[in-house]
Amino acid sequence: MPAQWIVDTGFLIALLNRSEQYHPWVKAQLSQIYAPLLTCEAVITETCFLLQNIHQGEDTILKLIHSQKLQIPFQIDQESQIIRELMQQYRSVPTPFPLSNLWFSPHPQPLSQRARGFSSV
Repeated sequence: MPAQWIVDTGFLIALLNRSEQYHPWVKAQLSQIYAPLLTCEAVITETCFLLQNIHQGEDTILKLIHSQKLQIPFQIDQESQIIRELMQQYRSVPTPFPLSNLWFSPHPQPLSQRARGFSSV
């Protein structure tokens, strides 16, 4: 199975905004990726908000989702309790909610089962 890439807002912004400093790097990385990119709904919301003034930015994000090149395998309604517990456990690590979504997702095994392996560092 090819490696899966979990992407955040910065990656998606750099992908779609040619004036971004990391646009060339993101394009180079994508030329080596054959699996779909994975993310969460919070990242999509933030990305669309930041791309609202980029020509076809929001539309391109939605096209990537529709084509399955960008996938959202995480379901907050199924994972909310364990995310709350893990955010409490790691409250000393400042983590915005979209990032916590990515930190604990996506994975074929439900998060509640995976959480047993986490420990404080």
